[in-house]
Amino acid sequence: MFATGCYVGAAAGSDGVDSSTSTALPGQTAESTMVEQSGLTTSSADAGGETRGGTETSTSGGDGSAETAAIVDAGCTCIADDPPLSALPTLPTCHAPICDVVASCPEFCVEGSAFELADPTELECALMALRDRTPGVITWDLQQGAYRDEGYLLILSDGRGVRRNWGGQEPLVYVSESVFGDLLEPKTFEECLDETDDFVGFECIRHQLGGLEICNASWTNTD
Repeated sequence: MFATGCYVGAAAGSDGVDSSTSTALPGQTAESTMVEQSGLTTSSADAGGETRGGTETSTSGGDGSAETAAIVDAGCTCIADDPPLSALPTLPTCHAPICDVVASCPEFCVEGSAFELADPTELECALMALRDRTPGVITWDLQQGAYRDEGYLLILSDGRGVRRNWGGQEPLVYVSESVFGDLLEPKTFEECLDETDDFVGFECIRHQLGGLEICNASWTNTD
């Protein structure tokens, strides 16, 4: 496994976005998937309010803002504040790893490519955990030719999670921001389980989260 990393198939940009694929997940259009994979959310707050990670909270009265901050903290406190240029991001501390999906393609993976899973039951494990909101950490390791993408998704029982990935082509390696947000709806993962294309199912576990809030920053290593 890489000691550090970057989004596979794309140069490490300022937003750390993996733009190598735009596979539409079950129940989504290609357009909505590209917006989701960008990791960008847009929302507007009314006067007297503010926006945190795509979620509008009130600062003009009540405890809405404090409640939202507490929800975010519940996820982000599971993520170690690794020092810059750490060899490898620390896995979330709140729950144990439950599924580890290892896969490969001869070149960059696309729908219909020669995509191979080391153990198909691990992908099923991950999709079922996401569908059922089973608390735990799913991890992935995707080798695409000379490029590699590894990552984790912390599943919380309330339908939220924390995502981070790393990889690339040595010596240039990039570690993304760890981000807190909403998982896709359970019915989406049920549809992913029914997919006959393993790569589409694999992309389901790498999906970007909605309503993003950054837990801690990204970094790049070149050594």
